[in-house]
Amino acid sequence: DITALTDDLHARLEVTFALNKEQAANIRLVAQDLIYSSQRTTYLSLFLDVEALVRKEWKRLAITNVYGNPSRERIVSSTIKQICSSVRNGWRADICDSCLGSKNVCLTEFTFESATKYKLGGPGKDLSALYSVHNALLV
Repeated sequence: DITALTDDLHARLEVTFALNKEQAANIRLVAQDLIYSSQRTTYLSLFLDVEALVRKEWKRLAITNVYGNPSRERIVSSTIKQICSSVRNGWRADICDSCLGSKNVCLTEFTFESATKYKLGGPGKDLSALYSVHNALLV
């Protein structure tokens, strides 16, 4: 029976669903941009902000095969949490490295390097002084 076979294949595909590399990279870029916001004061809830933005901007982020399917949404939510944890750990390590050990740099250099790494579009021509103030408070 073709219908039963189709249903079986559909069920098997649901179990093996995963984001592709582009989708995961887009989520990581969003997480990095949000964590580097000069207005951010909370970091553990980063995944909630990323999830909200991904849900809102799913077309732009090429995540077209997820929303509307609860099992896929759960997988994406779990992936977002893992990515945000990784981004938080990287950000924490970069902050520590900037002021401890042989990798320490001045605040201006750290701000520029961090904006290059985390901010979408990089530091640009005129990076707001708020980023330096925010970084100084974090260090």
